[in-house]
Amino acid sequence: MIRYRYAGHLQPPAPFVYVTVACPATGIRCENLPAQVDPGADRSVLPDAVVKALALVEDGKLLFQGFAGEPMPGPEKP
Repeated sequence: MIRYRYAGHLQPPAPFVYVTVACPATGIRCENLPAQVDPGADRSVLPDAVVKALALVEDGKLLFQGFAGEPMPGPEKP
């Protein structure tokens, strides 16, 4: 069985795993990225640096807001 430690630099500590993400159109991949596990999340979010590294193309925008943050633009619904 694989066991992962919680990331202690967060408060409260949270579970992380390493993931690989890829652009289906180009095949460009980013490997071994630390990703926080949140089974209650409504969405998965990629950091801007990963989006740029994968050469992803913007498909639109929506406005998103976290519990303690300002609204931020995100992708539009298709």
